[in-house]
Amino acid sequence: MTRCPLSQFSLGLDAAIEKIGEYYDKSADSEAYTITNFILVLDPSLKDAHFKKHWGADLHAEVIQHAELIVSDFKLMIS
Repeated sequence: MTRCPLSQFSLGLDAAIEKIGEYYDKSADSEAYTITNFILVLDPSLKDAHFKKHWGADLHAEVIQHAELIVSDFKLMIS
């Protein structure tokens, strides 16, 4: 049986993927992250096709709801 020459890196790659997931989860909780992504929705050439393509329906709905809340809070602050 031939061993894959890259198998020696599997533990390190698994740890890296897990760490990236942790940071992704932390960034998803950030209002700055939500607003940045909401700006993509405002760009007519991008719309929210990226989110619909790469995120599940539940996460897409959650982001839209969160973005609407942030915009609503901002409108209250400036009025």
